[in-house]
Amino acid sequence: MVSSTQQTERIRRRKRTTNGKSNKSRFGRTLTPAFPVHPEGYDPSKPDAKPAASK
Repeated sequence: MVSSTQQTERIRRRKRTTNGKSNKSRFGRTLTPAFPVHPEGYDPSKPDAKPAASK
């Protein structure tokens, strides 16, 4: 049989990990606003620019 303290700590840890999981999965992506990766006025000749679309 485990001690009362050990059992309580396990229960608390389990509850801490499960709290908010449904909200995290539901709102995780939906609340993040879309923003442009390369805003207006961005210099396409910089090293981190998107590669040009090849046809």
